[in-house]
Amino acid sequence: MNYKPINRAPRRQPSWMITFADMVTLLLAFFILLFTFAQIDLRKFAAALGSIHKELGTSVIRYQGEVPQKTSLIEFPHVQSSLNPLLPVRDALENMIFGMKIKQDLSVIETKRGIILRVKGKTFFNAGSDEILEDSFPILDKIGDIMNKFKFNVSIEGHTDNAQLTGGKFKSNWELSSARAISVLRYLQGKKHINVSAVYVAGFADSHPIDNNDTPEGKSNNRRVEFVFSPDG
Repeated sequence: MNYKPINRAPRRQPSWMITFADMVTLLLAFFILLFTFAQIDLRKFAAALGSIHKELGTSVIRYQGEVPQKTSLIEFPHVQSSLNPLLPVRDALENMIFGMKIKQDLSVIETKRGIILRVKGKTFFNAGSDEILEDSFPILDKIGDIMNKFKFNVSIEGHTDNAQLTGGKFKSNWELSSARAISVLRYLQGKKHINVSAVYVAGFADSHPIDNNDTPEGKSNNRRVEFVFSPDG
């Protein structure tokens, strides 16, 4: 027997299915983009984890080298192996600056030497003087608390601009920068009882400028005291 094929009309899908399929496709693309752009701030995570370790009495993993500022979610499992022990110090210093609303005169910098707290000279001293201003005592007290909390080596370093001193107590910027660093150390030792065996002082005069000495603003930036926190040992 010969059978004739039965011609059936194609089954038509409801018109709303086309719109629904487009929406699902767009949502899928959207979530893929979110996953691709998602970032984890390693420094904040490491600092938080380091604080937890400290409270629980466990050791913090030490890391030698630079911690990448951000990483993708795919690299997240490697965070714990790259903790920098100085990150909690950096966060404590930044929180201090934020809490005291003195951001214009203090800054925190990460370098190969360690974490540097940079303080403009006018915050601590009058021009040509090594006598600490009373208004800066609360700032130094906070710095001393951080130094006592985190057991790292700290170098207190005085810097000046290139203007020559005329008259006054000091004959050169070398003497002035050194005397200022020593004054800060004496205050912290007397008021906060810091461990002086882990503290160093130095005066660099105008030999390490961070700005151009040709402008008043540049000179102001170069007149500074720096606290350099570095790993012990």
